[in-house]
Amino acid sequence: MPAIMEQTTVDQCETPEPTAIFDREGRLITAEVIVSWDSIEDKLIVQAPIIDIPGPGTEDEPSPWTVLWKLMPDCSTIQLATFNSSSQGVIIPGPTSVLPLGVSLLESEPGETPDQWRVLIENKARSLSSFNYDLAITGTLISADIKHHRDHDPTIVVTPDPIGG
Repeated sequence: MPAIMEQTTVDQCETPEPTAIFDREGRLITAEVIVSWDSIEDKLIVQAPIIDIPGPGTEDEPSPWTVLWKLMPDCSTIQLATFNSSSQGVIIPGPTSVLPLGVSLLESEPGETPDQWRVLIENKARSLSSFNYDLAITGTLISADIKHHRDHDPTIVVTPDPIGG
């Protein structure tokens, strides 16, 4: 009598958490942003980590930091998330915010892939402060429908102290 075997399948879809990763030596902050779909409200949901840009500490220490946003699709609802190619992918400061005294946006450009955006921010702030930014992204749903999103209002915190200071 032939044996019937059942094959077990494992769901490889794991929803990541929004994360900020600091590389002090490379002066790089990588922000992993989660993009998902809310079918009830019919809109893209964006979850970004709070980003903390350390200050120079002393006048001799360089203050620019590169922030690299990486869009991470929630694979249960989104198959692809990219920054809008027809606009600024990360809008700094957001429309409801201003850059704090001592903070300058030096560069803002697409990253190496369409799901990345890179900015260079100089932080010479002498007090704790924050500002908001917007993200302009496109999400392709599992159903292949394309949805656009422009706003979010996450926060970047600037501190006068260096990491570990």
